[in-house]
Amino acid sequence: MEIKRKRRCKCGCRGIVRTGNIFINGHNSRTSERTAEWNKNISDSMKGVIFSEEHRAKLSLATSNYNSLYRSGENHPLYNKRRGRKTRMKCSIANSGSNNWNWQGGKSYEVYCCSWKDSEYKEYIKERDSYGCQNPLCEGYSKKLNIHHIDYNKKNCRPGNLITLCVSCNSRANFNREFWQKHYEEIMKRRK
Repeated sequence: MEIKRKRRCKCGCRGIVRTGNIFINGHNSRTSERTAEWNKNISDSMKGVIFSEEHRAKLSLATSNYNSLYRSGENHPLYNKRRGRKTRMKCSIANSGSNNWNWQGGKSYEVYCCSWKDSEYKEYIKERDSYGCQNPLCEGYSKKLNIHHIDYNKKNCRPGNLITLCVSCNSRANFNREFWQKHYEEIMKRRK
């Protein structure tokens, strides 16, 4: 009779693994015990491996099933649950002001130029832009239009610095500002 030895997890936790495995489920992602040589060996062993279309389809299905089961809809742990008032207030306070990941140093509190209050001036800018979003990368999620300051300076309300955008594109312009500023400056240069 052959005696089977219990296999220990390779991550170093000394746990016992199932037959055919070298890690306890999830332990292969522990990087504290992995050396550069270990990572290189794993990388080298996978070079040149080509998965069949059937295997790729199974991987894709497994990934999409995992995402749909655990991250969205009715299976999400917070589905159809509402946080209490106190919890919402705590979250709001914890993520406001300089604690917010998109904090710009208080720019949202700056005062706009005088002509910004003039609805006829805003209407002129929208008319100049044919009452449409001027972003060629617009995904068409919104029909409502806003006026955007290209250089993000609220006091600079001259027509060359203002462009008509849909609400969606205007909110996207608050992230990666350098890209969007160059993008909209190029659009305005082409008009001249």
